Amino acid sequence: MKTKWAFLLLALIQTVEGQAASILNSENVEIQARRVDRVALQSQDSAASRLKSLIKKYKSQAQEGVLLMRLAQVYQEGAEIEFRISYGRSPKNKSNTAIQLGRYRGRLQDAVNTINELLIRFPRYPLVDEALFIRAKAKEELGQKDSAREDYLNLTQNYRDSKHLLASYMALADLVIEKNNHAEAIQYLNQIEAHPESSFFPFALYKLAWAHFNLRNIPRALGYLERHVHLYLNKSRIEKLSASDIALRENSLMDMATFYFDGYELGNLSYTLSAALNYFQKQQPGELLGKMILRFAKLLRSRQREADLALWKTEMIQKVGALPEAMDVVITLFDHLWDQRRVSEIPAACSDIQTLFRMNAKNPALTQSESYVSARNALTQRAEVLQDVIVKQGGKSSTPELQLQMKVLEALYSTFIQIVPETDPRIVLAHYNLAETLFKISNFNSATDNYRWILQHWNKVLKFQRSEVELKAIASRYESLHSLGAIPKQITPAKPDQLRWDEFKEKLPPQIREWTSWIDSYSGGSSESAETFNSFQFEANRTIYQQGGVRAAIERMVRFSEKNRTSKYAIPSQELVLDSLLLTQNWPEIQRTTRYFLSRAPKSTPFYNRLQQLSADAAFKQVEENYQSGAYDKLIAQAKDYILSYPKNERVADALFLMANASLAKKDEKLASEGYSQLIQNHPKSALASKARLARGQLSLAKARFDLAAQDFESYLNSENPPMKTSPKETQNLWSQLFTLKWISGQKAASCKQFDHETGNSTFEECLKFWALSELNDTHSEASATEKTLPREAKQRALKGSEQTRALWALLELGSDSDLDLRSQLHLIRSLATHWDKLDSSIRLTMLQQMNSVIPPKLEAIRLEIKKATPMNRASAKAVSIRAEWIKEFEETIAKVMKLPWYRLQASGLMQLALAYDDFVISLQSAPIPKDLSAEESVAYQKSVYEIVEPFSKKRDDIAERAMTSK
Repeated sequence: MKTKWAFLLLALIQTVEGQAASILNSENVEIQARRVDRVALQSQDSAASRLKSLIKKYKSQAQEGVLLMRLAQVYQEGAEIEFRISYGRSPKNKSNTAIQLGRYRGRLQDAVNTINELLIRFPRYPLVDEALFIRAKAKEELGQKDSAREDYLNLTQNYRDSKHLLASYMALADLVIEKNNHAEAIQYLNQIEAHPESSFFPFALYKLAWAHFNLRNIPRALGYLERHVHLYLNKSRIEKLSASDIALRENSLMDMATFYFDGYELGNLSYTLSAALNYFQKQQPGELLGKMILRFAKLLRSRQREADLALWKTEMIQKVGALPEAMDVVITLFDHLWDQRRVSEIPAACSDIQTLFRMNAKNPALTQSESYVSARNALTQRAEVLQDVIVKQGGKSSTPELQLQMKVLEALYSTFIQIVPETDPRIVLAHYNLAETLFKISNFNSATDNYRWILQHWNKVLKFQRSEVELKAIASRYESLHSLGAIPKQITPAKPDQLRWDEFKEKLPPQIREWTSWIDSYSGGSSESAETFNSFQFEANRTIYQQGGVRAAIERMVRFSEKNRTSKYAIPSQELVLDSLLLTQNWPEIQRTTRYFLSRAPKSTPFYNRLQQLSADAAFKQVEENYQSGAYDKLIAQAKDYILSYPKNERVADALFLMANASLAKKDEKLASEGYSQLIQNHPKSALASKARLARGQLSLAKARFDLAAQDFESYLNSENPPMKTSPKETQNLWSQLFTLKWISGQKAASCKQFDHETGNSTFEECLKFWALSELNDTHSEASATEKTLPREAKQRALKGSEQTRALWALLELGSDSDLDLRSQLHLIRSLATHWDKLDSSIRLTMLQQMNSVIPPKLEAIRLEIKKATPMNRASAKAVSIRAEWIKEFEETIAKVMKLPWYRLQASGLMQLALAYDDFVISLQSAPIPKDLSAEESVAYQKSVYEIVEPFSKKRDDIAERAMTSK
């Protein structure tokens, strides 16, 4: 039963069974049928057992032949049941297929063996043809084809009246067809053709068609197919065709397309491309015409007849465009072009799809048919593939190849969009996929258009979020604007204009205005996309700024930073706002803005620190401006607020200084002094602290607080970083003033070692002057190492120093513990007296007391030193001369002293001079007379002494009298 015709019948039977099963729609029916087969098989096995028993019983009798024949039939029937069980649809049978087939073959072999025994034992058995037919079929199924062929030939040649004659011819035809012996097959099939009443007749026609086709006799082959098709056509007019009849007719029609194509390809002029459709239509295929033309199209494609396929496609559109298969033909060409990578021709194929759809747009049953669904699937599948290719290339839109691919992709999606219902959600998906691809290849304008199309045709059933598409449209437009240079790379801060956002936005270029409107109407999204959107807001604000809408951009940046405090773009936005406002120098607005930002900014960050600094600077600038304009009351109030608000700011010292200066300008010396004092106390290292000390010192000086003034002046002058440059003369005057104040207030004189005394610095000289004055008043103070050397220089300064200070240095030297020789002391007293009138009156007043306490004792000491230095052991001319010289010098010194304007000093000087003469007189008078003198010489000696002493005594008395009477 596995001959080709048998399998064809089996296929038809299975088709009918399949349809029945489909109607019943239950697998239990199949299972139940197999159970029936198993019961029947058991009955067959029981029958076989009984027959075997009977054969033994009737061995060699006439009944044995009949029993053997019946046993062979039982084996044959059992084999058929085994076959059904083996190929049953029950899952339980599928795993045991090999075992079941073995049983099937075993039963066939039993049938063959039984017939062999029958024909051997009963060669004249009346039903030999039946026996041969059974054995031939069994051998054929067992694969014993040659042996089976012998049985079939034996039957056809020797049993012409057998009911199995035509079946045997059919079996012989199948056997030789398997060996490609089609000519022999035609001989057997012709025997069947002579019997149109036979059930084998339709099959014989069909097989004759294929046999002639294989022999390349296309006209005869098509002729038999035509007879076969019309056979069923005529039958359909009488009765309803069975499922198997319909299937056989459809096969013939499909084969007719195949045969015609071969005739066309062989160059037979009877079978041209232009005549094919008419030929197919003449066969009255009805609904199967579409399948025939599609078969023909596929044959053209398989044989690489591209040009003919294109012509066939065009003819189908024009003549049978209402058939579903017309679309299949178009898709066949479409697939061929795609497989051959003939990308440039795809748009034209897409155009054909659109044409067919437009032709049948009013026939929804057709446009929703499987053919049109397949077309849509083909478009989307190819679009997805091409989309991946384009994205993976990663090229630029300027590449010719990429431009072509994008043209094809747009054609695919555009065609798809046109052949689906307007409400089909896949239209939006097509726009989305196209937009994604366009974006990835940098075709941002087209990508933007597609994203916006989606938003304008939004459908809530879409799987992606609206905000996602909005963001992608924004991103596409951003990239487009960026490529045009409309998005600024760097921003140069500019002064804000007066136009607010609502006023300025109409001045923006259309694309930028539209882009910002998208951003402003953005519906929001997930946290993952929030920062991405923030970046676009930031760039939009910068773009508006660059376009000249500085005030408008500032408004938007402030709102943005308020709404998105944690965004990384918040601080850059605020920084640009501040940089812009700084250009205006509108310090009140700057301070308000910085305080607003400070109230929202995270602390302990560099930007927070900058805000604090800017806020403080803005506040201080207002203080400065009020100082410059003379608005002192307002300045003082602002300065106090500034100091309270920004106590740690570096400009607090400046604010204190300006506040104090303003108070001083208002004659509020108390507030001014407090401001200077606070500055000095809290900011001692500030450069302004020195200025504050100078200003406070001047206030103290004005109030005669010389001690406090001296302290501030000294701190100012000794500052490491003097706040202002002064001329040497001004510096010298300050030092001089300081020395004077310290001297007046009784403070210890400043150390002079800090001054360059090697160069004759006038400040150094001034310092020394007041140091000397201090030393006069404090003889017990401990001087520094440098200062201890100064008394050694006092003598030189008293004799050869500045004439304005010689008297001072002379007095200091005379009053010191220095070991001075007699002549030096006399010189110092003369220098003192000589240069006294060159001293400042205040200094002379200060020195008066010291002079009264130093000069008289010193004159007395000089007198005694003269007496001691010139002893008068005898009144020799030499001794007298030396003493007289010293007295003369002493007298000259006293003469200088007498020019001093103080009675005490004059009287003291005259008295010491008188005493010096008295000492001289007494010394001469008491000098012993030389021992070797005679009496006469002694008298003469005493007389000469008297003569010498007399003028000195007289002068002594005169001087003493003057001393007593001097006023």
